[in-house]
Amino acid sequence: MSISQTAVALEGFDDDEDDQAFAPIDFLEQRVFTHAYAKIAETQLQNLMDAAVKTLNAREAKILCSHFGIGTDQQMTLQEIGAELNLTRERVRQIQVVALNKIKMRYGEQLSSFL
Repeated sequence: MSISQTAVALEGFDDDEDDQAFAPIDFLEQRVFTHAYAKIAETQLQNLMDAAVKTLNAREAKILCSHFGIGTDQQMTLQEIGAELNLTRERVRQIQVVALNKIKMRYGEQLSSFL
């Protein structure tokens, strides 16, 4: 089996005269480095989310950040947030809806560009 295997140059062939030909390396995905565009988009999204959260009052910001894990590694359920804030789960959900609508009104178009 080892005799039948041939080596293929990753950079392309020296005798290629076609400038448009793709080398095998062009089809390999590089997983070591993040793409610059993805890194820039991630930074812009983070800045936009920070600005959106700052427009909310303290209770709305606390509920959204806790529920969606913004700024923390752990997400909380509406029940857990309600217990912490001494509110019912339904009231926490209502406040969350109001907060999300505020963000949607001010930043909805900008945020949808990241989808």
